[in-house]
Formats: sequence, structure tokens, C-alpha cells
Amino acid sequence: GEGCVPGGIPNPADALDETKVGVAAKFVPVKAGEFEMGSPTDEEGRFSFEIQHRVRLTKGFEMQATEVTQLQYVLVTGGNPSRLKGKEDCGEGEHKKVLAAEVCVSNPVEMVSWDDAQSFIARLNQIQDKYTYRLPTEAEWEYAARAAGAVSAAYTGDIDASAWYYGNSGGRAHAVASKQRNPLGLYDM
Repeated sequence: GEGCVPGGIPNPADALDETKVGVAAKFVPVKAGEFEMGSPTDEEGRFSFEIQHRVRLTKGFEMQATEVTQLQYVLVTGGNPSRLKGKEDCGEGEHKKVLAAEVCVSNPVEMVSWDDAQSFIARLNQIQDKYTYRLPTEAEWEYAARAAGAVSAAYTGDIDASAWYYGNSGGRAHAVASKQRNPLGLYDM
């Protein structure tokens, strides 16, 4: 059927069910620690305003293993703002209609503003009371992207192996978790 539960009407809580949305429903613990935030002067892609400075994260946190997928976003909000959601944008068998919205089930949701992300999180917090969800801080995200203190943002040494970007994406979105994960177990960082 078109939905994710019997009767075709998805439950918003399905967005957090690994059997329904796959690895995107996993959360990865990130331990507290210290790191040099910002880019070293010799790092490719560095902006001149990125002055490195020592940051200490005093509390551990958890991050979703992948970006929020289009399926997750639709299950929670009922809509899909993504530009890349047509059949031609999806991998084989990934294009579906859920709640009358077209989705590429495993592709990341895109075209989401900060306000949209806050609304998504508020709705997540309304549909369950086991956890409290929020966006990571800039420091938390960079710490996790640098694999909890690694010196380089490209932790594998091979960005093609770990990320989709302009140079290897073929101009389209790709399913989350289709590249190597970082040492923390996070994808697409």
C-alpha cells in the first residue's frame, strides 16, 4: 500500500521506527570531549573567518545516524518540501506516495528552513514523550562531523568514499547512508 501501516494511514511515530525508516531511525551516542573548532589554515575549502579555537563539550549527546529522510519528514509533518522528490530523483523502488506527498523514501529531505526544522522537531516532541529532540549546536555538529576530535573534516582521507557533493553526485540527491560512516557511526557528515 501507499502508507506505512495497515489501512494506509501512517503513524507519525513511524518516523522513529527502524523497521519503517531503516538506519535513519538510529541515534548514535557522542561522548563529551574537546576539539579544535574551525578549519586549519591548510584545510581545503576553508573560509578566512574560520579561526581555530579550542572547544570543550561538557555533556555527551546523541545524533541521528543520518540526515532526516523525506519519508521521516512526511510522516511527521504531512508534507514534503523537497525539490528532488520525483521518480527521476529516486533510486529504484524508492519513489512512493505517502499521505498524498511524493517522496524518495531514503533520500534526505532538502529545501528545509531553520523554522521548518524547528516545526519538525516540535512535532516529534509532541508525538512521543520518551525523548526530547533538538538540533545539535554548531559545536556539537562539527565535533561529530570531525569524528569526536579528528583533525580533518574528511575523516577517511577520501571524501568520495564518505560524502556526496558536487563533484561526485551527478547533480542529484542520493539515499542516506550510501557512503561510508564515520568512526562514530554517523553518515553523510
